Amino acid sequence: MILVEMINSELLRIPLYKKNCIRKLITDSRRDDLPDITEAPLFNLYDRQYYGIISVGTPQQRFNILFDTGASNFFVPSITCDNDNIACSLHRKYNSNNSLTHIEVGTYIGLHYAVGELTGYLSTDVMNIAGVSIQNQTFTEAVRPDPTFTFLAYDGILGMGYPEINDYGSQLILGGSDPTYYNTEFVYVNVTNKGYWQFAIDKIKMERMILCADGCEAIAHTGFPGLSGPASEIEFINNKFDLLKQIGISHHSGEILVDCHQISKLPNVTFFLNDKPFVLTANDYINTRMVDSRNSTMICTSTFVNSSGDIWILGTPFLNQFYTEFDMENDRVGFAQAK
Repeated sequence: MILVEMINSELLRIPLYKKNCIRKLITDSRRDDLPDITEAPLFNLYDRQYYGIISVGTPQQRFNILFDTGASNFFVPSITCDNDNIACSLHRKYNSNNSLTHIEVGTYIGLHYAVGELTGYLSTDVMNIAGVSIQNQTFTEAVRPDPTFTFLAYDGILGMGYPEINDYGSQLILGGSDPTYYNTEFVYVNVTNKGYWQFAIDKIKMERMILCADGCEAIAHTGFPGLSGPASEIEFINNKFDLLKQIGISHHSGEILVDCHQISKLPNVTFFLNDKPFVLTANDYINTRMVDSRNSTMICTSTFVNSSGDIWILGTPFLNQFYTEFDMENDRVGFAQAK
């Protein structure tokens, strides 16, 4: 990660862009209109992707980057990527030969993300983010990313987690919060495990149903497109949806499908943090996407999915509603109602 020292408390502003998932891109095109490329498996990754723009090297080489609080490493594809790797072929690649400030490190490394795995080697160069140059930034030049990276909107990932889950590097500090984008006081929760941004939840309420009744742990994860929790509790929520089949809810291909015209009849889900309620409406936790633009066919699905452990993961359905402050100096996470 990157250490940025702020001057005069000035905030760095990094524009984020919203990208439709590959499903929509494919359904908007006829099969014979697709480029003639080597066939590779396609995986259902994200229905929403957000990325910012940074540059590496001198002169600058621009990349679309995911800022991920669930990771602490930084990678971009390398010009030395395998020729037959389709994920590399469809993204911008860093060329060390074109940078006057490149420093060879050469150590080989493997990185693991929620979307897949990759291998590469370490390099050091100048990175520019929001007009600020970071000297001697070490990062991974990816030479063999999984096929799951193929159709992501971003080229690389810049981790914003704690260095305890980092294989190298330092920290990224963006300098503070902007009250333009929130309208309540922050509610802070202490980080309970330095690695991911992990904190305690008091309880979770859905109508009269109480989950996490004795308290539980959660992670704020900007790189995760859903709401994940222990299988028994997620199934409890989705079984609640099953009881509402009369309003058009059913299972299909492992997803919970909801009648898009009946979303308003679904209950709120409230997360209690430090005794304060954070409410998600059905419009927040139901994902709506178009599957066929030619006849405007829409599909709506629950974003609640099972996790493999006991920790809840609060991804973009939660973070979209609450302005989130990741305060590494004070080891805490703050949430305020987004405007």
